[in-house]
Amino acid sequence: MITRQKLLLLVICLSLVMFWRNLSFDALYATTSTGNKEIQTGDTHNKLPRNLELYAADLAQYLNAAGHEPFSRSSEKKRLPPVALSLPEIDLLPSLRLPPLPAPSPCHWGRLLLPPTATTRATVLKSEEITTALSRNTPQVSLGSFAKELKSKAHDDDIVRMQNGREWRGKILKETATEVILSVPGPLKAFNLPRERIAEISLKLTLDQVIAQEIKKIAPDDAVILLKFANACAELNLTPCADDLYRQVLAKFPAMTDGYLAYAGYYLALGDREHAYRIYLRARHSGLSAEEIKYVGAAIEVSLGLHAKALDTLAGARQQQTLLLAIECAFTLGRREEMQRLLSVLGNRSNEVTSLYMSAYWKARLALDEGDIGKCRKLCEEIKPEPPSLLLNLLGVTSYLQGDYAQAEESLRKAGTGGHNEAWYNLALVYAAQGDTSASLELLKNLYAKNELVKNMPGQEPFFSEPASLTATLAYVSYQDNPQQNYEQSLAYLQQATSQTDRAFFIAYMQGVIEEQRGEQGVTAAYICYQRVLASEFDFGYVLTKLAALAILQNKHADAAHYLQELSQRHPLLVADTVLASDLMAARLALLRGDFVQARQRLGKLTEQRPTAKSAWKMFIWLYNKTDEMDKAYQAISQVLALDSQDTYTLEAQQQIRDNRERVQWEESFNRQDGETLRRRWNESESKGVSVILRGGKAVLGGRELAGGVPTTFCRLVEDAKLISFSGKMDSGQAQQATTGIFLATTGAKPAFFYFGKNDSGVVVYAIHCAGESARWEIVQQRGQPMLWPDGVHRLTIMRSRDEGFALLLDDVLLDDHISFGSKDSLRLQAGFFGMANSGVVWSCSVDDAILIEKQQS
Repeated sequence: MITRQKLLLLVICLSLVMFWRNLSFDALYATTSTGNKEIQTGDTHNKLPRNLELYAADLAQYLNAAGHEPFSRSSEKKRLPPVALSLPEIDLLPSLRLPPLPAPSPCHWGRLLLPPTATTRATVLKSEEITTALSRNTPQVSLGSFAKELKSKAHDDDIVRMQNGREWRGKILKETATEVILSVPGPLKAFNLPRERIAEISLKLTLDQVIAQEIKKIAPDDAVILLKFANACAELNLTPCADDLYRQVLAKFPAMTDGYLAYAGYYLALGDREHAYRIYLRARHSGLSAEEIKYVGAAIEVSLGLHAKALDTLAGARQQQTLLLAIECAFTLGRREEMQRLLSVLGNRSNEVTSLYMSAYWKARLALDEGDIGKCRKLCEEIKPEPPSLLLNLLGVTSYLQGDYAQAEESLRKAGTGGHNEAWYNLALVYAAQGDTSASLELLKNLYAKNELVKNMPGQEPFFSEPASLTATLAYVSYQDNPQQNYEQSLAYLQQATSQTDRAFFIAYMQGVIEEQRGEQGVTAAYICYQRVLASEFDFGYVLTKLAALAILQNKHADAAHYLQELSQRHPLLVADTVLASDLMAARLALLRGDFVQARQRLGKLTEQRPTAKSAWKMFIWLYNKTDEMDKAYQAISQVLALDSQDTYTLEAQQQIRDNRERVQWEESFNRQDGETLRRRWNESESKGVSVILRGGKAVLGGRELAGGVPTTFCRLVEDAKLISFSGKMDSGQAQQATTGIFLATTGAKPAFFYFGKNDSGVVVYAIHCAGESARWEIVQQRGQPMLWPDGVHRLTIMRSRDEGFALLLDDVLLDDHISFGSKDSLRLQAGFFGMANSGVVWSCSVDDAILIEKQQS
């Protein structure tokens, strides 16, 4: 039962409570020394003194006061999820060496991989040495003795020889009984020569006239002399005369083998293979079957690409030149048994040194074509005392393919000096393989210029046997020497090379490599080029691997899977490096598709079979990190570093994983019941007319500014030494005239403040200042212009840099770095969000998904 006394006592107690409560709040409501009015806020929030500065000293003192650390302990901190590592690039097949001349068959080009850096290097030719060497090999147009004799009898001027031995050349204008008037070059123009002093007069005589006069002197049935005149006319480029004389020879002497050979050779020198072939057929119809005739016909058939017909033409060959041509045809057609038979016949000519050399050459050439580089080199080295240029070139080729660049250089120089022009081309490849593109390019350009010169010389043998290879390689090396400057020129060379050969796969491959090396802008073009190569006889395994890699880059995962399926069916035919690359690609594709079970199985099998497969271990790092198996991730890191202690990807991944393991994350999604306060470890301060409330799972700041220039904030306390980053998603769509963002503030004796966000002009800004000082806002620049705040919701982040400075990020994009803030004396920081505007402005913004990342307690 409540008595009067008890009721009176209760009233007294309530009065005392209200008294002390009012006394406490009055202390907080006291005005500052600057005379500012007090800030009116709701009863449920902390009441803070107003100051014209953005966070006055009173705020820091309040936050540092005992009993105001509601966030020092948090039960909601948790370890960060695995760090987002980038998927490692695969160490794919080494680059192919540029194919030499001669080269293995295209199906074995996958064996032409660049080896590790050679221990010996070739000596680079000097510019003057290149010029001298190639000039020595450039064919010179020279006349035979009979053609020279005929040419000496012709003269383009009238000649007057005087009795005293003097000779005058010019044009006789007039002759009389007493004098001869002669027009001569020079200022005098004409001379009057007395007739009595002239010993002899020779009128102008052309080559045609000389030959006509000389032919009248020979017997009409002298076939040898008549053919001699025809050949001389051919040498002197007297086309109508030569053609007429050859026709006379064959008409008068239809069984003359040398006549047919010379006439066909004449048209071959003119580049008219069809006319030459008609002459050959005419000889066969005349009943001539000498091997020399067959050789000419077969050579024409070979030049027309009719190797099978040429081989039939050469059936029963016994002479060396016809045997060698038949062997070449059998080799081109892949008729190995026929080739072996012909080599046996050639080898029986043991009394001829040239036959022995050529037999050894073709046996070595056959080994090279089949991809047996070691056997080819051994066969070349067995020739003593020293092989001819043809074999020296082949020895240089095998040395180059094995990475023995010093031996390659020695052999190729000897072969080139001996007149083998392809040896100089192969030497350029040796330079390119060593990374000396400038030396390689100089040699290739000289070869190209010489080949273009000789190509325009009538009657000359080709200076270079495969001009398409020379042009395509020049394109490739030009690009390697200066990718940006020479790209267009390289494409022009490749287009020219395409017109020079039917082996378009070689050109397509070269262009594919060039486009691939251009990066993203060349991926599509490279992809198309490699697809063209697939339609040829080129090594499928190598190109399929390239295509799979490019398909993955283009996110064409179905295409990549198709190429890898093709590779898996060819495993018995692939070289080991191609098998490894295809398995690595399949594992990478499984990781991209999220099929971690398949990826784990493939990588496990790979590392078991090839413990040194560095790319497989690097993918294991990525996989174990992704699945949060950190002990295994560290083991994979150790495996890679044991193979390569400087591997960049692994060292960076190791640092990222360690950093991540040392950090914890606290999250606030504000996903709870709407209310007038945030609670849960947030401390709020409100300007007059503005409030901080929970609405729709977000923290909302806003209202009508009554005071103006005073921030409304909510923040939490963190340890300075532990802070890694603080961020949150902010929607400022309804706060165009307000300044909003996130902030950090020290809690020492003289607090400092660090703001980052947007200002009332919609520009991204930040500011650092101490209490009692004016804030100076810095505008963030983008391409030299003020960065505008984008529409929509964006994440603002202040992150500590490794150099103990701070970085600013907007939507995870770095805006500024190395910003200095705080001091060694600061033990705690306030991390939170703010908004403010001028008096009378109505504004509103919201914050969601606040994230604080800290180092773990040591």
